[in-house]
Amino acid sequence: MPTVRDRVAQTAAKLMLEPIFEADFAPNAYGYRPKRSALDAVREVRAAIRHGESRVVDADLSSYFDAIPHGPLLRSVARRISDGHVLRLLKAWRKFDLEERLGARIINYADDLVIVCRGQPEHALRWLRVIVERLGLSLNERKTRVCDARRESFDFLGHTFGPRVDPWFGETYVGAAPSKKQIRRCKPSVRSLLRPYNRAPLPEVVAAVNRTLEGWANYFCVDATYAAYRARDHYARFRLRWYLVRRYQAPGRGARRFDWRYIYETLGLVVLLKRRTVTRSSAMP
Repeated sequence: MPTVRDRVAQTAAKLMLEPIFEADFAPNAYGYRPKRSALDAVREVRAAIRHGESRVVDADLSSYFDAIPHGPLLRSVARRISDGHVLRLLKAWRKFDLEERLGARIINYADDLVIVCRGQPEHALRWLRVIVERLGLSLNERKTRVCDARRESFDFLGHTFGPRVDPWFGETYVGAAPSKKQIRRCKPSVRSLLRPYNRAPLPEVVAAVNRTLEGWANYFCVDATYAAYRARDHYARFRLRWYLVRRYQAPGRGARRFDWRYIYETLGLVVLLKRRTVTRSSAMP
């Protein structure tokens, strides 16, 4: 476990190294960079697809953090720091060749990446295999695929991108929504807060549930959120009512004693649908 001294040394190293390598990174690399987030990468993928870069290489690196070739990586760092030249740590990606010759762009957050392009995704995938091999890594071929986002769906950073139907107008458009896996993942967090043995003051319990729901919704706020927010609201209301019935030994299911008004107005359970903002994608031709 890192000591305080280790943390201080790591912070000092970060402050020294970050500006040096920050100047070298491509603008569409988002992982662990100042003033950039995974949600920024999600928005760029959505914008790229909207503007016609709908052919996608959905890539998956095999055990990336376990397979990083530390020797070559540290030698690259040493060259960049010692000689003062503009040595790009990510030169192997050859961004210029990829964009100019193939009309494609890599958008990544750490080891999560997709390649978006207007055409020739197969060529981009062959290029990616060569570069990944040169870096001493490997693609998970079972999970790596080429798709057309205007007709098929793919997952990236917890979001599912692909064709969607506007629930109000019935139009089909390309957008993003929380993936099914991420929708399910929120349930255990809410459930753990509403265990019968949780005897904390009721306002504190509800406040903790609200923080969990709002934290989830702060990230999943792009495009098609209506169905996901409605599902989260329903589940939170159901679990809170179940918790109240057991906490107060109420008969039945508590639907009358702990009705909507009590749950939302008296206790103040958050309603995600009320804070939902809709950013509709342009309709598909």
